[in-house]
Amino acid sequence: IFSLLFLSGNSQPHSSKKVIFALQDADSLILISHKLTKEYAPVIYYPKGHNHTIKKYYPLLINEFINPKILVGKVLLNKAQIAKLVGIFRKSNNQKIVITHDCDEPHNSILIYKNSKLSYIDICLDCWQIHPSNNLQFRKTDMNEGKWNELKNLFIRLKLYISFGAGMKE
Repeated sequence: IFSLLFLSGNSQPHSSKKVIFALQDADSLILISHKLTKEYAPVIYYPKGHNHTIKKYYPLLINEFINPKILVGKVLLNKAQIAKLVGIFRKSNNQKIVITHDCDEPHNSILIYKNSKLSYIDICLDCWQIHPSNNLQFRKTDMNEGKWNELKNLFIRLKLYISFGAGMKE
């Protein structure tokens, strides 16, 4: 399934500026890879009487903290890595059309800590779907193909990238 998004051509939407500020103002930034979470796990219906095992999925958060049961890997970013991440989000977004897929299996997240409070962007780097914490108001239309590729490459370099379909194998 594909989605077409038509972008306004605005070089840096208001919501993107909020994320850039949050990244720059953070006490710490952590990138993580994680198992598929309960929020985005596939819903499978079996016929009545079918012998099956239901896989248990865990939520992303427990009491406003990342659930340790879902963590696969994490990296606390240093100043150079933070600058790289901020640079990705700072780039202008003049792409008019973005084609996305709808697998929507987030396996990576950006964790933003400020005054011991967590904000996050949960990401599927394969279909370009994002799920930010409520305080960030970040949208997938704030990104473009170049930004997505750079973000994915950052997770790959840090050995944190998990691809689509991995949730079914976990």
